Amino acid sequence: MSLEGADTDLYLLKELHVLSIGLTWNYDNKFASSCMSKKDYGLTSEGEKLVRLANELGIIIDVAHAGKQTILDVASITKKPIIDSHTNFTG
Repeated sequence: MSLEGADTDLYLLKELHVLSIGLTWNYDNKFASSCMSKKDYGLTSEGEKLVRLANELGIIIDVAHAGKQTILDVASITKKPIIDSHTNFTG
């Protein structure tokens, strides 16, 4: 199962067998800027924590709908592979 738009309770999502999460869904949130952002600021500090926790729990980060800087930020801090599910690109 996959989820677009990050949720803060990753422990619950893991128990529900969510395998991947998207950080945004077209709109900026407290974790990251989106592809529709007027200011592509990338990951916030809360977004960095979310990526690290997802890595620990084995939840894949999906950068679909994320802004360019968000994708670059995720790629620079993640210790696990990421996906961009809408393009079938993995990195």
